[in-house]
Amino acid sequence: MLSFLTEDSGAGASAHDAIVTAIEKTLKGATLTPDLGGEASTQTMGDAILANL
Repeated sequence: MLSFLTEDSGAGASAHDAIVTAIEKTLKGATLTPDLGGEASTQTMGDAILANL
């Protein structure tokens, strides 16, 4: 969404890239929600993504 709204340039594009990288890094770790085979709550997953941001 940030990429689209900022036409993939500037601070919005940088924020988009940082968020996607944090999500990808989190998904490669041990913190996963039940639908992904883990036991983490939505809050725990969000906290893990934030910690990787």
